[in-house]
Amino acid sequence: MRSGLLLIFLVCAVAGAWAQYTPSVLSVDSLKIDFRTSGSIDSVDLQGRRAVLNTPGMMFGGNNGIPDLSIYQNHFNESFSSDLVQNVRYSGLPHIGFGYSFGAQGSQIVDFGYEQVFGKKVIVNLDAKTFRSNGYLRNSSVDDRYGKLLVLVPGSIWSSEIKTSINSSKVDLAAGLRAGSDPATFPLIFLPVNKSDANSHTRRSEIQMSNYVDFLSKDSSKALGLMIENRLTIRDRLFLESDTLFGIYNFINIDSTSTRDNYQLSRIDNGAGFFTRNKNLYAAGLIQYNYWKYYNLSFDHDTVEIAVVGRVKYLKKSFYGEGELNYALRGAGNSFSGRVNLGVKKDLWEAQSQLNFQSGWPDPFVRSYYANNIEQEWNYGSGTSTFNLKNRVSLKIKLPVVLQHELLSIKDGYWLMNDQLVNDQMTNVLVNRFSLSTNFKYKGLSVQPLYTYTASQQAIRPIPAHTIKGRVLVKGKVLKAKKMLAFLGADLFYSSSFDLLSFSPVWSSFKWDSSTGINDGFADLSAFGGFEIEKFRFFVRFEHLGAMWNDPFMELQEGYTFPENSFRLGITWDFFN
Repeated sequence: MRSGLLLIFLVCAVAGAWAQYTPSVLSVDSLKIDFRTSGSIDSVDLQGRRAVLNTPGMMFGGNNGIPDLSIYQNHFNESFSSDLVQNVRYSGLPHIGFGYSFGAQGSQIVDFGYEQVFGKKVIVNLDAKTFRSNGYLRNSSVDDRYGKLLVLVPGSIWSSEIKTSINSSKVDLAAGLRAGSDPATFPLIFLPVNKSDANSHTRRSEIQMSNYVDFLSKDSSKALGLMIENRLTIRDRLFLESDTLFGIYNFINIDSTSTRDNYQLSRIDNGAGFFTRNKNLYAAGLIQYNYWKYYNLSFDHDTVEIAVVGRVKYLKKSFYGEGELNYALRGAGNSFSGRVNLGVKKDLWEAQSQLNFQSGWPDPFVRSYYANNIEQEWNYGSGTSTFNLKNRVSLKIKLPVVLQHELLSIKDGYWLMNDQLVNDQMTNVLVNRFSLSTNFKYKGLSVQPLYTYTASQQAIRPIPAHTIKGRVLVKGKVLKAKKMLAFLGADLFYSSSFDLLSFSPVWSSFKWDSSTGINDGFADLSAFGGFEIEKFRFFVRFEHLGAMWNDPFMELQEGYTFPENSFRLGITWDFFN
């Protein structure tokens, strides 16, 4: 099936290779000589922070292992969202960036980036990353690998762009500590878990070719022309479990000793239309012919969809805006999706708004899935609607202040309850999140507090109402020549109470039947330090010092206790020319 779809994609792409891409379609970020892999010196130690988590699949890396709003949007522990490059990185000099960190639980993170311009025209961006960790529990290792490539060939008449992304992940799913385990007496790695041989393998591959031809090539300030886009996406999941399955699941369809569940979704999108561009405005409209094929153990289905796509970008002085709308004319239940980004930038303040919305039928995986211990059939009832709005206001005053608000609304979403995906229970999910942060600086001292309040209407609240983060950092030039920049700091974290959820490895999803308990809140502390010499940086970080005072039986999710303290070492190194 893969080879046939690939052949169709290549034929369509070659047929459209006489068309173009203009550099103004994507945002272009120019790499300055002070660019550094993994960001600024103030946050380089956060590289690989996911490695020190103790949650299923090491989710929620930004919140010390407790859920954020992604728990509502990502129903399953595997992310299949598009990961294609959105911003072109332009470097006047060839650039290679390298990052590496390792630490407890056998964690290793390798980060590689490459940018170069060939022949003053062709722009190449390459990213590669690997993440590995054994985890704190037995059978809880993670092995993630991904790569992204962008090739941009601009021209006065014809231009082209190719973007590709490949991601593979293997996650061992322990399903938490076995009941009766004593984390106060023995290290977590020695304690029995609920599942000793269950794991999930996911893969996502994407390639997109964009081609345009400009009818007004003699006028560099304007453009009007034809555009052709072709995209091939393949994603699949394989779940394996070897053990006696009697008494664990409600029924067994195939094998009582082992499970090998698999599904695959392949999709081809071919679009053609027109675009126009001037100094401030870019607009495009396309008709898309979409074909997808879904394969499961006992289900093989394909269909054709036709959609219209509209895009617009506007930039003038201090205001910018961009948007995209996709509407299905045929198939997909007349689904539609879109996004809008608006921003205003002034001397003393900056405001941004980002809106993402979609409405339509659920993923084919949700509609029909037959497995060893699962039978899921969709009745072709109502679809799901998601509305996500993010607002941000930055005040550039003596003491800078950042105000943020996020609204998430999900109507008729599908949730795992009683080992089935249903949409008649949590029919209206509404979550509001507000945050306030600042950055107090005095000479080499920086204090960065962040307070977040989350309000939810749901009976089960897996996200704490109050969280407080605080970073205290001291940095300065040391040694006689003053060529070394050293830094030392600490991260503080506090969470109020929140409901615990249980996790289903076979679904790779949290269960929303009822809460399995309450975490009454906790405090945590991490310490870090390092140095920078020109383009080389080194850091060391000690994580989860809160293990010294938090209750060892305290759970972050059912069966997943607070992690043990650990450490990480890391470097980054950037080379220009």
